[in-house]
Amino acid sequence: MSPGVELWTAAELERDPSGYREAEVALITGWLEQAHLREARKLRWVQTVGAGVERLLSQKVVARSELVITNASGVHAQPIAEHVWGFLLMFTRNLHLAAARQHEGVWQSQTYRETLRSLRGKTLGVLGLGAIGQRIASIGPAFGVRVIGLKRTKAPVEHGAHPGYFQHLGELFLSNLQRYVRGEPLVNVVDKQGGY
Repeated sequence: MSPGVELWTAAELERDPSGYREAEVALITGWLEQAHLREARKLRWVQTVGAGVERLLSQKVVARSELVITNASGVHAQPIAEHVWGFLLMFTRNLHLAAARQHEGVWQSQTYRETLRSLRGKTLGVLGLGAIGQRIASIGPAFGVRVIGLKRTKAPVEHGAHPGYFQHLGELFLSNLQRYVRGEPLVNVVDKQGGY
C-alpha cells in the first residue's frame, strides 16, 4: 500500500469515529450511518459492494456535488437469481414442508401430493429490471413461466421479460401474477404480500 494511504477498518472507526473526518474514500461492505457520512466532509468517493445506494442518498448527501457514489451493480445478479428461483421452487413444490416432515420422520405422501403445484404456465412479475431483475426474468422461460417485468424507464430490456413501466403498475401488472419478485429496492410502491 502507498505510504500516503491510511486504511481504517469499520471496527477501528467504531472505536474512534474521528477517522470519518479525514476520510477521502470509503469502501462500504455493509451499512454507513448518515451521521458518519455527514461528518466525513473530505469524502470524495464512496464505493459500495452491493447494488443499492438508496440508503446513502439523503438530501444533504445528494447536495454534495464533490461526492461520487458508485456501486457494484450486477455483480450479484447470478447468485441472487439462483436464490430467488430456489425459493420459487421451494414454495411451489412445498419442499420446505417435505423437508420439515422428513426431519420429523413423518411422510404424508397423499397430503404432500395434493399440494404440489407446477411453475409451468404461471406468470411471474419482476419488479425492477436491472441486472438482477433481468437475470431472474431470463430464467423464467426454462420453467415455462411467463415473465412480466416492470421498470421505471422505457429503456430496452435484454432478457426474458415483457416490460411494463411503473406508471402502469395497477391492474396490468398485479392482476396477472401468482407471485412477484422485487428486483429493486422500492419503498411503498406495492403491497408486498405474495412477493419475495
